[in-house]
Formats: sequence, structure tokens, C-alpha cells
Amino acid sequence: MEFTSTEFAQKMNISHRTVEAIKNRLMDRFGVKNTAGLVFFAVKNELID
Repeated sequence: MEFTSTEFAQKMNISHRTVEAIKNRLMDRFGVKNTAGLVFFAVKNELID
């Protein structure tokens, strides 16, 4: 399923800013420049199917 940061935040009962902050920290940690890069990294490293 695809969710926006706001939709995901609502489902998790957290702020959409928290979702964005977590995403940004992951992108920094894995050295990717955007969400697509983050998804590619996760698939390549078998973190998601």
C-alpha cells in the first residue's frame, strides 16, 4: 500500500513531522538522496520485498 506521510502518521498516531524526520535520518544514514533511493536501498539489501 502507498501512504503519504500524513496518512502514515495518522495510522501510527504520530506527527507527520515525525515521519518525515525518521525518513530523513534513514536517508542520511544510508547515503541516499530521496525516497526512491531509500526504497531501492531497502530492496537491494533485502529489507523489504
